[in-house]
Amino acid sequence: MNMAGDVSQSQDFIIVGAGIVGAMAAYRLASQGYSVLLVDKGPPGGQASRAAAGILSPSAESGPSLPFFELLQRSFLRYPALTQEIEEASHMSVDLDRCGVIQAALDETEETRLQSLYEWQKDRIELQWVTHAEMSELEPDMKHARAAVYAPKEMQVHAPKLVQALVRACHAIGVTSRFGVLVQRLMVQDHRVWGVETNQGRYFAEKAVIIAAGSWAPSLVADLGDDLSLPIKPVRGQVLSLTADTMPMRHIVFAHHRYVVPKPDGRLIVGATEDDSGFDDRVSADGVATLAGSLNYFGPRIRQMHWDTVWAGLRPMAPDGLPVLGPWAGWEGLFIAGGHFRNGILLAAATADIVVDWAQDGTMPPEAFRPERFARS
Repeated sequence: MNMAGDVSQSQDFIIVGAGIVGAMAAYRLASQGYSVLLVDKGPPGGQASRAAAGILSPSAESGPSLPFFELLQRSFLRYPALTQEIEEASHMSVDLDRCGVIQAALDETEETRLQSLYEWQKDRIELQWVTHAEMSELEPDMKHARAAVYAPKEMQVHAPKLVQALVRACHAIGVTSRFGVLVQRLMVQDHRVWGVETNQGRYFAEKAVIIAAGSWAPSLVADLGDDLSLPIKPVRGQVLSLTADTMPMRHIVFAHHRYVVPKPDGRLIVGATEDDSGFDDRVSADGVATLAGSLNYFGPRIRQMHWDTVWAGLRPMAPDGLPVLGPWAGWEGLFIAGGHFRNGILLAAATADIVVDWAQDGTMPPEAFRPERFARS
């Protein structure tokens, strides 16, 4: 159990969940001078963050929702300066790599979809339409693609390193952490959340408890009445990595709902499945077979790469696929930061900004992401 820092009688904020979202919120709050306790039942980044490939791509993740696109882009733009700050505070590299992102169309349906996406996004971010003839130069192993959308400035990070660096940076500026500590329930009275009760005692929050507990968040608010629900469910993401003496890919490439990510350390990440497996975070044979079968989308050389490893994590998804951000209606001292699904790494920066804005002056998140959209009728 990590025991960094001493817990006083109370902290300004208690953050439940030390994945990328919780760790980033802890770091940003502490940077503003607040006292923060970061609590997790496991090690930092043990679930959704573990399954992340570290892709920072608003173009590939936004879909048709303008509020969601704006949130993704807002977060994306924060990353260059923010990662530099975190690296300096932690004395660690997080492997920020401006490698660019390609979304490749392998059939007519995908080409039509990407053409529509390109027309919608081209005036909002830097994008290029790539023809079949141009693919051979941009990404030789994808010369079989009919066309593609290329975002040359989009990036990636090493997700586990980023979480580790954030925790180190948190400790460096005074955040207290308790890892291996299970939050059993919220302490409430008169529609106010006062802190958390854990398997190792009670901790009090002067200002608020922030729930960033991923797929486990609903259990913590289940007893707060019938007005709101938090219908977040776990979706297992399985990911594998390959190695080779020569990397076949230059860019992050999406094709047929799969992606490959060339890492600076020489690995190629292939992902990711989306499995409805409850809270089972073990790797399945079917998941491995699905990922192996998708290698055909990415040209001939990837199939000759060498097996490295495979892993899985549980990603928290709301019914509409959007994050759940905001105070819990009818209760003081409680804020939800969850439901980030595939985009926890990308959205962590903007989510932390939203948490800080609310902490400082009560600024509310965009309406599209607030918990009230799940009010029970």
